[in-house]
Amino acid sequence: MANKEIEAINEAWLKVPFGDTLAEWRVAFEGFGAMFPPAADVEFEPVEAGGVPGEWSITPGADRGRAILYFHGGGYCMGSTKSHRHLASEIGRSANAPVLSLDY
Repeated sequence: MANKEIEAINEAWLKVPFGDTLAEWRVAFEGFGAMFPPAADVEFEPVEAGGVPGEWSITPGADRGRAILYFHGGGYCMGSTKSHRHLASEIGRSANAPVLSLDY
């Protein structure tokens, strides 16, 4: 049997009003990401990495001698650092490392 949390995410995904245009899909995708805010203890630091905007997400106790480079999903046409903040920051928490997410 599937995990109840995964089932809840799948149910929420199926209710997203994507619309007909790419612009509508982008708005809906960002809205879906906003349903999962990052934990209150995560620190975010904006950065420009080689001309590309991004942000560091840092959880308490993260080893700043290590880092994870995270590229959000979205098929190169939607998604952002904001829509994937929760996921990126929790990856960093699990790995005890800061995460650099790029907004491409």
